[in-house]
Amino acid sequence: MKVLILCAGQQTRWTGELPKQLADFGGEPLLARTIRQVVRRGHTPIVVTNHPEIKEAVQDKAQIFAPTYARWLMETVHQTRDLWDGPMAALLGDVCFTGAALDMIFQDVAVTPHLYGTASEIFAVRFVPGDMYALYVPYGYAGAHPDDPTAGRLWSLYRSLYGMPNNQHFELRHTGDPYFTYIEDGTGDIDDWDGYQALKAKYDAGELPEEPEPRRTQKGQRNVPRKSGS
Repeated sequence: MKVLILCAGQQTRWTGELPKQLADFGGEPLLARTIRQVVRRGHTPIVVTNHPEIKEAVQDKAQIFAPTYARWLMETVHQTRDLWDGPMAALLGDVCFTGAALDMIFQDVAVTPHLYGTASEIFAVRFVPGDMYALYVPYGYAGAHPDDPTAGRLWSLYRSLYGMPNNQHFELRHTGDPYFTYIEDGTGDIDDWDGYQALKAKYDAGELPEEPEPRRTQKGQRNVPRKSGS
């Protein structure tokens, strides 16, 4: 499966010297960690970016796709449509994923598009080529309403799947939502410098394991989790 790692945003709240996707986690850039996690699961990472520093940092680790426009996240996703040749995943590049979270995202899903995150943040979306129109709707809305700061985001996609106006408040269903799966294991994203420091503190404390803990057999032996299918 091709996995888009989205790193084309403007990063208006970030004050670090390098793009936030290159923030240090355990002595390496966050993006390098995510790429390694994707590859380890048998998938193909494609970094979607126009940032020269990001391109240079990952050019020997993953494919790179440079979008012509990156005004809104859904516009960026839609521009990758020539790459859609089967089940796809798109991950936000500023998220520190646990291994368990990625295993959940890469599992087969009955309904697409399907979003993953918390009650306040979306971290990823699964989709197939037949979802092109569904993915275009929030992008088209953003183009028609360029002054709406909430337009063109993954939350806009969620609202459109339910036929809700883009500015309508809603409460996520914690269970039984066909379009949304909660990830509540500490996985989180970076918005600003303070957010990075908080997330890195969790990482340093071992709360964001790169891989799930191996299961134990009845004899106490450790079993390595199976790799998800490609």
